[in-house]
Amino acid sequence: MEQYFIIIHPNGRVEKQRAPEENKQLEFLQEAVGGYIETVPCGITSDGIIIVNEEGKLKNLPENPLASKISKIYEGDYIVGTAVFAIVAGEDILALPPTEAEMFANFIKGIGGDANG
Repeated sequence: MEQYFIIIHPNGRVEKQRAPEENKQLEFLQEAVGGYIETVPCGITSDGIIIVNEEGKLKNLPENPLASKISKIYEGDYIVGTAVFAIVAGEDILALPPTEAEMFANFIKGIGGDANG
């Protein structure tokens, strides 16, 4: 069955991207965020995470207000660069089934993303 990650761009555009085979997901996530990944807790579901570029602030990536808004980061902190919404189960990062991906993408768009994404 197809699985999807939700990509949240700094400009507010939100899109679903089909997840690759499980053994290629780390490479996919690193490419999506432009470097090594770091996970940030998500505030919209208890098993959700936001994947970001570990060195994004050092690289002066653009601020991502929408990803910051749905995250559980410290007050005054913020997320930069392209972010990826996923689910975590133990130590595994999981993509979402089509119905859940559509639901979360639309929910995130409703918080402030681009309705056309």
